[in-house]
Amino acid sequence: MGYLRRSWSFLSYIPQALFNVINAIFKREGRPNIVYASSTPLTVPVVAYALKLMFGIPYIFEAVDVWPQVPIGMNIVKNKQLGNTLHYFTDILYKHAAHIVTLSEGMKLQILERKIAESRISVVHNGTNTSVFFPNTQVSKDEKVFIYAGSLGVANNVDFLLDAAKIVGGRWWIYGDGSRKLQLLEQAKTVNASMGYDCVNIFLPVPKYKLNDILNRANVGVSVFANYSVLEANAANKFYDYLAAGLPVLTNYRGWQADVLEKYNCGYAAKQGDLNDFVYGAKLLANSVVNINARRAAMELFDRKYLANKALDILIAHAK
Repeated sequence: MGYLRRSWSFLSYIPQALFNVINAIFKREGRPNIVYASSTPLTVPVVAYALKLMFGIPYIFEAVDVWPQVPIGMNIVKNKQLGNTLHYFTDILYKHAAHIVTLSEGMKLQILERKIAESRISVVHNGTNTSVFFPNTQVSKDEKVFIYAGSLGVANNVDFLLDAAKIVGGRWWIYGDGSRKLQLLEQAKTVNASMGYDCVNIFLPVPKYKLNDILNRANVGVSVFANYSVLEANAANKFYDYLAAGLPVLTNYRGWQADVLEKYNCGYAAKQGDLNDFVYGAKLLANSVVNINARRAAMELFDRKYLANKALDILIAHAK
């Protein structure tokens, strides 16, 4: 969607969601003890705030992306007054939330900038299902294969991978969909023609249960974003799934994920937007086999069962 159509979709969500929840309260379920409002968009916690005002129901504000810092940081919201207005309304939603959950340490720092008490914020990572994603030694690895599995939008900057592919060679498998897909398909044809073989292949998304075997045929899992510092706090699902499958991870940004990769020695985080540094990391990791440290990081930090219990504890602690 374009920005106007997307904005209308976000706004129209409010009355529809309120109607459905109120209908459920009076006709079927009764008053809930707590609401878990996962944002973006901000209209989700707006509904939760309205329910708090109407029924006294507390809500948890889960910040999946920290707004409006992300659109402001990407120059999508350029008007200063509009940015300040969005901050004002977001601060109200933070203030009235029983607790705030966010998906990374980087996002927590962004929320702390809004003068929110640290005791009111918890980090619960997206995580991964370590029984669905795991190293499979029965699957033979191809040679020098880099895999990207995720969205193909403007913020994802997958064009960056095609620039790297022309220098590094090997094979680059891209699984996903998004607004940039058609342009990427055309760019891939140009890259492949210049390389003389199918260096870049772009595939349709696959279900999670099929993805593990594909990951296990690759040498490196890749995560890239556009060159905006605000995006270094991202919590892309693919990062966790790569680790669980025993893949070293290569990124074109640093932030909190760089800390994980360096602590566990399971990948390389290039300086944000630095193609030469990214290429260096790609060559360093190109022939990797199963990375036990990556699997250990997934098990110790990002196992979804552990994270689900952590989120449940927060819900129970604040329910009324």
